Amino acid sequence: MLASKSSYDNSHDIRIHRFNDALDKFLELIDERATNKNFQTALPHLDANLLDSARKQFVFHLKDAIKMEKDRLVDSYTLRDRLAELEYLTQEADRRNEEARQRGVATSTLYKDAWRSNMDLNTTLRAPEIPQRRQRLTEMEEEWEMLEQEIAEERIKLQKSVELEEQRRNAARQALNSLDETLNGLQTSKNEEVRLHSTLNMLMQGLGPRGIA
Repeated sequence: MLASKSSYDNSHDIRIHRFNDALDKFLELIDERATNKNFQTALPHLDANLLDSARKQFVFHLKDAIKMEKDRLVDSYTLRDRLAELEYLTQEADRRNEEARQRGVATSTLYKDAWRSNMDLNTTLRAPEIPQRRQRLTEMEEEWEMLEQEIAEERIKLQKSVELEEQRRNAARQALNSLDETLNGLQTSKNEEVRLHSTLNMLMQGLGPRGIA
């Protein structure tokens, strides 16, 4: 008798949860590596005041991209259905193994595919998938390269954005310094103010009405 389906209805969900937990642990490694010190080493020109904000933004976008790719892979591989089928097959294999043990016969005579008695379980699970897995592995490598390229492009954009912001800050700082110098220059003594008015009057007289116009 085959294993009851009710005994493995939720097993694939448990496996998905474990998969998500493993991914979360992997993402924690990104936090451990993406420290301010490492970021400062990678981007020495980055303003210290902007370093932490830029680091958090980069890590957030990287994690989000990885999670989205994980969801896409789960859907494209129909992992939930495949895990349910795998759980069914493993339970059936365990049942047959236990039956063989109780009967005292070699497990090889019962350790067969759940539906085809002339094919062993290992061949059933692995052999038909090898060509597709090779092709998918190639596709995943290409997708990973594209993802790395996108991350590199986002990093360049982030660097340019940070550099532009730094240029704006420098321009604003220079403008404020110029304004301070101008204000300091306007704070003249009364004698200097009189001389300034006298000089302006002489210039106006020299230019005449047409020159003023």
